[in-house]
Amino acid sequence: MGQVRGIVRLKGSRGGLIARLDTSASLEEILEELKQKLSEGKDFFRGARVRLDLGGRQGHPEEIEEIKRIFLEQGLVFDGIFSPEANAREGEPGERGDPESRALILHRTLRSGQKVTYRGSVIILGDVNPGAEITAGGHIIVMGKLRGVAHAGAGGDEEAMVTALTLDPAQLRIGKHLARSPDHKDEQGGAGPEWARLREGHIVISPLNKD
Repeated sequence: MGQVRGIVRLKGSRGGLIARLDTSASLEEILEELKQKLSEGKDFFRGARVRLDLGGRQGHPEEIEEIKRIFLEQGLVFDGIFSPEANAREGEPGERGDPESRALILHRTLRSGQKVTYRGSVIILGDVNPGAEITAGGHIIVMGKLRGVAHAGAGGDEEAMVTALTLDPAQLRIGKHLARSPDHKDEQGGAGPEWARLREGHIVISPLNKD
């Protein structure tokens, strides 16, 4: 499998995901990287609505159909072509919109001593090791093991969530609320993907596939 090159950029929006394409990449390169990114995060992306931002590409129908097919194969819902003009009319953030509505995607593992701070949501395609820290104004999604410190909704957003394939943080915060990892957590993280959110002023952790 090829190395991720940033040919396809996945961003969060109020309506779901936006997939922006590099104008200079070939269709084969786009399809390869799109498959890789969606495969790595299949437990999180499945069921999400996604719009395609052509980024200035011509957007031939055959290309769009091929990309749409990848989305459908990976369990996403194709929601059409992203238009910055229509997006602005709908009140959603565009490419130069509110940074608190954007998502930072990092394709690496955070090691002890490393810190990530971002005004929007943070998506980590890797692990967050003990001693590493993430502070996000929005959601935090870790497509691996979260064993460091995570603070979602750092600006006061109590609807923010923390999600991970293995949710075993040293410390977990949502808004001003604090929780520590349960003492009974399985060392092997057998619970599967979980998410943490606020309910009645308390942080509650539950399986990702359960409401």
